[in-house]
Amino acid sequence: MKHKLTYIITAITLSLMILASPVLASDISGAIYRGSISVTNSSYTATEVAVPFALGTGSLISGYYVNSDLTNTAIRDSGGVDVPYMPAVSGSTDWMLYAGQVSQNSSKNYSLYTGGSTDMAGDIVYFPGDTGMTADDDASLELGNNFIIEQEGYINTDASSDKNLVYKEGAFRSYVSGDNEITSSIYGLGAEAETESHTDIEADVAADTVFTSFSSSTTDEDFSGTTWLAQSFTLSSPAIITDVALYIEKNGAPPDADIKIGKYYNNYGNISMTGIGTFTGALDTSEVSTSQTWVTFDLGLAYGWCLEAGTYAIILENTDGDTANELEWCYSSSGYSGGEGVISTNSGSNWSLSSKDYGFQVIGYLCTPVSSSYWGLQPFTPDVNTSLTEIDLYMKEVGSAGTITLNLYEADASHEPTGASLASASLGSADIGSTYDWETFDLSSPVDIDTETEYCFVLSLASGTYYLGWADGNADVDYSVSSDSGSTWSNYSHIPDGQLAFKLTGQSMGELVNVTATGIDSGEHTVKTTADGTDLKIYVDDVLKDTDSLGGASVPNNSNSWTFASGGSVLYLRSHDITIGGILKQYIEWQNSSTFEDSTAYGNDCTPSFRTTTTDADVSATLNDYEPFSMAEFSGSSDDDTVTVIDTAPTMPTEMYREMETEHLPGADLINEMLTEADIPLSLFWFPWCFISSALLGMLIYAFTRSLFALSATTGMGLTFYSLAGPIPFWVVGIFAIIAIAILIKQGTASY
Repeated sequence: MKHKLTYIITAITLSLMILASPVLASDISGAIYRGSISVTNSSYTATEVAVPFALGTGSLISGYYVNSDLTNTAIRDSGGVDVPYMPAVSGSTDWMLYAGQVSQNSSKNYSLYTGGSTDMAGDIVYFPGDTGMTADDDASLELGNNFIIEQEGYINTDASSDKNLVYKEGAFRSYVSGDNEITSSIYGLGAEAETESHTDIEADVAADTVFTSFSSSTTDEDFSGTTWLAQSFTLSSPAIITDVALYIEKNGAPPDADIKIGKYYNNYGNISMTGIGTFTGALDTSEVSTSQTWVTFDLGLAYGWCLEAGTYAIILENTDGDTANELEWCYSSSGYSGGEGVISTNSGSNWSLSSKDYGFQVIGYLCTPVSSSYWGLQPFTPDVNTSLTEIDLYMKEVGSAGTITLNLYEADASHEPTGASLASASLGSADIGSTYDWETFDLSSPVDIDTETEYCFVLSLASGTYYLGWADGNADVDYSVSSDSGSTWSNYSHIPDGQLAFKLTGQSMGELVNVTATGIDSGEHTVKTTADGTDLKIYVDDVLKDTDSLGGASVPNNSNSWTFASGGSVLYLRSHDITIGGILKQYIEWQNSSTFEDSTAYGNDCTPSFRTTTTDADVSATLNDYEPFSMAEFSGSSDDDTVTVIDTAPTMPTEMYREMETEHLPGADLINEMLTEADIPLSLFWFPWCFISSALLGMLIYAFTRSLFALSATTGMGLTFYSLAGPIPFWVVGIFAIIAIAILIKQGTASY
């Protein structure tokens, strides 16, 4: 008798396990119609398949086959198991079905159930399109440093760019950051600083042009100490000088010399030169032979100057040289029509004609200054995500010019302006000097620019001319000009890989804090990112994956909109919610609408895009038939024997079922992580474990004590422990206690 009661108590424990386990299947008992869906793969085995089949939702609703919310629908596989699906939104016909793995050259069959008044609790989910769903910025969705963002669904963790679970530009991002890896980041702005500089110019490119030159004879003139030599020359068009070639030789071992370029004036014999640039040590004497030859010297310009047409001079000085170690510049007295040779014996204080023309070449590029006739366009792609506040250009004014205006745009595929101006800035004649210097264009408002977008700025003015400095091969796309006020643009071909010299200044935008969950295979997951004012944390399936200190960081409050489940990051989404400061501010599930209404009081609705194509081109689905499943039958009765119809479902008692709360159980985090890695639902392990371990513990005590009371008490304590720890509801303990007491009383009665 005692052994039988032992078995009964154990059986009751296991029965309670079944009773307490949540019911997951849909209810098709009231279904009226059934359709047969065939999913076919015409090629190799496909996995993670989502596939559409055609069925007009609007027609179903108008024909009373389904209700307007489509809650009286369900789809099951051939084994009767519910599968995730998305009805087509009213007005469309693309229903989506998750088919999982479809073997090579095979088919899988599914059944669609509809109709009746019963909520079937089918596995309806949202299959997002590539752009996911978006929500407008709202004050109620400013995260600050105390929030929870949670998404449940099928997360695709295969590495690819722009796979964003959650994204608000310049503020917050949760995304697939690598294979089997999810990162959540808080973005912010650094201190304002120069974030990018395009100011280098390279010499000796293939398309250098010799603007002017003079070939001298073999006669030379030495210079060192306070004796300087100069040769004037004429530019007939605006040009950039990058190199100077000289016909020279050396005597002894002179030190490196300096080359200067200056504006040249000869006013009735009163010779003067206004310095434009001094290139110290540019004349590397190690390159000079002791015999007369042409030597080209790179001026090493940090940025190229566009010089207006006019007369200039090459000035050579070798102050540290002497008569035993000197340079000698070859000349001719036959005459150079574009300039003249001059000499100074007091280090450039005074100059006089030397009646000689020295051998030289001026090398560089033609350039077109910005003017009322020629607008300028410089495309670029930022190196750093930046809140841009200013653009600096190396420039000067020539004559009396009007206001020059800079407009910033996004660039199209042709590297030309598209859309409205993002910001503008202007400088007047009084702001810009007649010699080259960096001039700052302060933008009318900060503009957030990112490394994945091409931008451009346009320079325009109504009158006058401004000359600009140039850089070589630094920006992504060459400079262009327009002779019709920006209607059309042509690439500026004078300079190979030529762009303007410019600098960008602003606040860099980057990750202030980030947490990363690794080892996350594609599959059903709940991804949750939390901030509590102290730490940022990321959980996957309620398992803590990473923590980082906020360090005072807070999600910036900006006006950018929200994007969710975009770029293929989510195959299907069951739910999405945002809690801020302990208050639920947004909760979204699939709805039969082109707008998903937020079920909270805050009205943070989402605009969804929908997947309408198969994830594998070789897999397709067809609804083969759709017909009545069960027929309604009339049974006659009189008014006298009518019965009261129960037309509402009874209220489920509180605590009837529990969520998988396991954080209080020793070793639960490790077990949950292993279950997640194996793609095993947590409830499939924990419910059996709680009841079976309690029953086995009771049986073990009974083996030693042969006492039914000890068995019952031990099993009851085990169930009580698991109830207090979280996984199972407390009412299980109460039912077990009542039955166990009854059995013990029965045993006592039998023993008399």
